[in-house]
Amino acid sequence: MLTGPAKVLSDEDTKKIHDASLDILERTGTNILHDGILERLDDAGARVDRSSRTARFSASMVEDLIRKAPHTIALYSRGERETIEIGNGVTHSVSGFDATFIQDFVKNGRYPSGERRPIKTEEVGNFAMIADRLEDIDIVGVQGIPQDVPQDKAEVYAVKMLLENTAKHIVIAPDTGLTAQTIFKMTKSVTRSDDIGSKPVLSCHISPSAPLRWTPAACDIIMHVLEEGVPFYI
Repeated sequence: MLTGPAKVLSDEDTKKIHDASLDILERTGTNILHDGILERLDDAGARVDRSSRTARFSASMVEDLIRKAPHTIALYSRGERETIEIGNGVTHSVSGFDATFIQDFVKNGRYPSGERRPIKTEEVGNFAMIADRLEDIDIVGVQGIPQDVPQDKAEVYAVKMLLENTAKHIVIAPDTGLTAQTIFKMTKSVTRSDDIGSKPVLSCHISPSAPLRWTPAACDIIMHVLEEGVPFYI
């Protein structure tokens, strides 16, 4: 049983990694393929090279932003579920994430059946329903990307299943800015509120295509997330 925070690195190791990260951000920088975000970073004090689409951050700028950032973030659920506080030292569990196949363990009376097949929309809803009822699951992620719907809308169908089958906080990973917009509109309809940022019932996972490269699609998602005030993780 995990009774406290797991500590893998020593304080000295952590500082070495942090200092190396600051050096990389200042010397190498980050490749950002989005004019809007480059403009924002330029206004905020980053050194922006428009020709190479690279933003570099001084150590003092990064440290200042870390000091200004909130130490904890509150994640909300719909209904009477408790609020989750991220950053207070308590470990929380998340279900998921984004599988495209499922394996049947029982089929025609055989266990295990061993059949591996594409996951269906209904099954994504079933996973969300199970996660909703399990006490040890605090946040519900998209367990699978349904393969029985148009793939450019698959993430939207998956999140629809989450909104219909759990009231717990959900985490999404949209693949485009349009997908993020559509999911935010659905969430506003479900919560009957245009403000989904002050008490967020969903949060967003966004990934770079490489550690120091942000694609136009990922940057579009970030822009929509910032507009709504929804928490996001990298």
